[in-house]
Amino acid sequence: MNNALVTTLRLAPLTAALALGWSAAEAAAPLDPAPVAPRFTAPTPVRVRADDPTKPAQVPNDYVITPFGYFHPSCVQYVDPSEQINTDGDIARADGTVRSVTPCAYPRYTADGTRIDPNSNELANPPGTRVRPPEAYNGYLAYITALLTSPVDKMTAYLTVPPAPQTQSGQTVYLFPGLEDYQDVQSILQPVLGWDADGTSSDKFWSISPWNCCRRGTVYEGPSANVAAGDVLYGTMTFAAKNDTWTISFEDTSNSSIPVVTLASKDKQTFDWVFGSALETYGVTECSQLPAGSVYFTEIQVYVDRKLLADPPWTVNSGGTAGCTETSATIVSPTEQTINVGTP
Repeated sequence: MNNALVTTLRLAPLTAALALGWSAAEAAAPLDPAPVAPRFTAPTPVRVRADDPTKPAQVPNDYVITPFGYFHPSCVQYVDPSEQINTDGDIARADGTVRSVTPCAYPRYTADGTRIDPNSNELANPPGTRVRPPEAYNGYLAYITALLTSPVDKMTAYLTVPPAPQTQSGQTVYLFPGLEDYQDVQSILQPVLGWDADGTSSDKFWSISPWNCCRRGTVYEGPSANVAAGDVLYGTMTFAAKNDTWTISFEDTSNSSIPVVTLASKDKQTFDWVFGSALETYGVTECSQLPAGSVYFTEIQVYVDRKLLADPPWTVNSGGTAGCTETSATIVSPTEQTINVGTP
């Protein structure tokens, strides 16, 4: 990596980690930018396109695309930064009142069109199962994972926003690190960078948003903020044991006017399956619909019992090709990975 870029990464603010009680030794000192008024956007996931050649025929046209597959719009909940997802799936407000979340009444569909009934536990791994490709519930193309013997209580990573895809034809592209419970995939934590992932605008852009899925068959999404190619993002997933709460955050360290987007979720699952980097797509049929070149994930830090793992057992995986066989993932070092897409 370029030395100047590495220096920029290490100096980026880590306010989310510090706010959750991590010591200064565990998190670098934050920058002190001039205060700006938050400009949060309540996102709306993109609806499926009836003419999308990659959409399974059984997926209804009024469904929306999420990092977890196809969902009915009523099964996607926006969570404000002042709110928190409870263990039962309801949403607690800052004033102590609770916003009830009705269990999803509609089936959801995987990337290949497999129907998952409402409130089904079909996504969970039976005890002892060791083979379950992520494309069973979404559209991963390339990803790097580490399966640990103890649960993670913090993960952080930097991600450089890539250029816009050369061809912009309504496809949705997700890039992210993440955490899952390998034996019982009921909740997934992800700070997500998405291309054309917000259905509130006809414009095409990169945006960041924290996501959590799938209690009560529901997807939870935090606020969204637009970012620019070349910006360096800092994503965190941090557990506070005192209240059993995970906080997922994404921060644009290159632009202090963009607010940090966060999502808080009470969750007691054992998050032992670590995704250092991942590329997931919907509506992609050729290389030109993906960001060309390499997408850099750097300074990937995984903590168990608040101790940094020096060398997680990373493994390179691949899903489908989405019409682009040049797509791959590379482990550069224990803390650096790349998602590679061939030049169209």
